[in-house]
Amino acid sequence: MGGLFDYDSKLFQLLLRVSDLVALSLLWLLCSLPVITIGASTSALYYTVMKLVRQRGNSTISMFFHAFKENIRSSLPVTLLLLVIGYALVVDFNLLAGRLGNSPVFHGLCIMVLVLYVAIAGLIFPVLAKFRCTLRQLIRNVLLLLLQHPLTVVAVTAMHFIPFWLISAVWPGRHCLCQRTDVGSCVSQLYPGGTARGIKLRKEVHAMKNIDIARLTPETWPARREALVKLFGQEEYGVVPAGWTSSFVWEKELEKDGLHGRLGCVTVEYKGRSMSFPFALWLPEKTSEPVPCAIQISCHDPVVHDQMKGIDPAMREKFMGMMKELIGNEDHFNVMIDDMMAPKEPNTLDITCDVEKGYWPVRQLLADGYAAAAIYASSLAPDEGDSWKQEGLYPLFYGAGERPADGFGCLTAWGFGAQRVLDALLTCPEIDPKRISVAGHSRAGKAALWAAVQDERFATVLANNSGCCGVAMNVGKLGERVASMCQMMPRWFCKNFLKYSAMPVEQMPFDQDELLAAMAPRPVFVTSGNRDYWSDPEAEFRSVISVGRVYAALGKTPCTQTEYPAPQTACCTGDVGYALREGPHDMTAWDWKQFCNFEAAQAAKD
Repeated sequence: MGGLFDYDSKLFQLLLRVSDLVALSLLWLLCSLPVITIGASTSALYYTVMKLVRQRGNSTISMFFHAFKENIRSSLPVTLLLLVIGYALVVDFNLLAGRLGNSPVFHGLCIMVLVLYVAIAGLIFPVLAKFRCTLRQLIRNVLLLLLQHPLTVVAVTAMHFIPFWLISAVWPGRHCLCQRTDVGSCVSQLYPGGTARGIKLRKEVHAMKNIDIARLTPETWPARREALVKLFGQEEYGVVPAGWTSSFVWEKELEKDGLHGRLGCVTVEYKGRSMSFPFALWLPEKTSEPVPCAIQISCHDPVVHDQMKGIDPAMREKFMGMMKELIGNEDHFNVMIDDMMAPKEPNTLDITCDVEKGYWPVRQLLADGYAAAAIYASSLAPDEGDSWKQEGLYPLFYGAGERPADGFGCLTAWGFGAQRVLDALLTCPEIDPKRISVAGHSRAGKAALWAAVQDERFATVLANNSGCCGVAMNVGKLGERVASMCQMMPRWFCKNFLKYSAMPVEQMPFDQDELLAAMAPRPVFVTSGNRDYWSDPEAEFRSVISVGRVYAALGKTPCTQTEYPAPQTACCTGDVGYALREGPHDMTAWDWKQFCNFEAAQAAKD
């Protein structure tokens, strides 16, 4: 036994080498911390290891620092050059990812360039450790090694990726937890699964900046949720000044082909001024118990408001060019234009008599046991040029003056109207006060989500094709984006939000999945059209998956759909629901039917 632990025994020598390698690893890490010294540290590491292999030299520590001192001057410019090249590659990839991020060719190019970069960087410092040469000679020697010993280079390069592979295998997803950059998605994990066609989602589900999932509990969530509501109110949608009062009256009964309803009028007062807007409520035949009710924020007004009317022809042309550039796919753009130009029912809604429209299928909702309420968005803030400053809520609160930086925009105004209708419905004995929801399509979907987030009296929300600044995550989004929203529709938001138009979305202090998460623990339902390339259904689905982590932490059920679904697929069993419809930017009776199924599943849990 005594011989086993002799100094000259193989076991003792093995332990000695292991201790040397551990010491070298720590020395390399410490000396690499300034970043610019990582080249000298790496060269010193290779130099010392070569000495140890040849059984030459004395102290491992002294050999390392001797080599570090000798290589610091020659390795510094090489290190700086590699850092500059690496930074340039990241910037270039980020610029291209917005348009080409879904392309397999682009993904392949990213991987090829990354491998080549790592291969060159992995050869430079061993050469520096072995030879004294100029920068020109160094580059020549590295290229010769690449050409003459390709298999060895491949093996050495692969060794550089092994630690990252082991980390991802043992601790999946954590290596990129804090990364919100586009380029990261080219080489890091994508959301597991993919589309029905086997195409993976463009971007990974990112970590939330304002929600610590690991520390989230039902006890800490209310304060966190309140902070999120305040953040989005101040930075994106704007807030309504305090001090207002409201009231409502029923003006008349409604009758339509055996259906019964009421027409109401809400009046809002503020500092001696007032404004009023109508709303309609259709009720099912008398039932033994109060029924749920869905409030529709309608942008399909009886008077068609052209969003582009207040924009000159040159700006319209610019907008069309922007659409084409942002979509980035000629076929997808052409499909969008064809869908926009295709014959469809008039873009209007009369809340007093239209009961058969897919956009607002009153008869279908009543048959499913729902009451159906609706308001006109334009009665609160016309979505046309600057007319929103002359009509509706804006002149009530701000007169002819300018709003403050966090003053409300159109989206908040429309949601405010839905909240005032909620006040009225809570007085109706026919309505179940615990099952009142708010719904909207497109820009009204953004408003509906924001209204529900602010007002916890809403049991749930239906956000249909809400897109950018609605449900869809900003990072990795295609089609409409923050910059285009701020440029074309600044009236929708508060002034504070406009500064983000010139900021990369990765640097924004929030993303829309956090707004959707602020609905928790209340259930939420999202619907998309698979050809709605402007709103980007994949970006909406990524948000649905992302908020699932919040719901799970609160003891609720995330969306059980784990892969981007095929069209005409609905997941209605979780507390976060999602449905993907075949078709373009629209709201249909099918969307409403899935929402009713979702609501029924929620009621069955109670």
